[in-house]
Amino acid sequence: IGTGVEKFENLIKESAHQYVTSNPTAITMCDTAVLKYKKSDTVDVAYFEPFYLKEFKAG
Repeated sequence: IGTGVEKFENLIKESAHQYVTSNPTAITMCDTAVLKYKKSDTVDVAYFEPFYLKEFKAG
């Protein structure tokens, strides 16, 4: 999502990825959220651990 999508899309070409070229707002993200909810593709945010491309270092 965002301004780097065009560059990144050329690096990683997989059909499983969805690229959003507009800046995220509640309106633009709503359709994707509803589809994920209908598929029960949700996570419990209390136990969710995000995936970072590089190792996280606090401090």
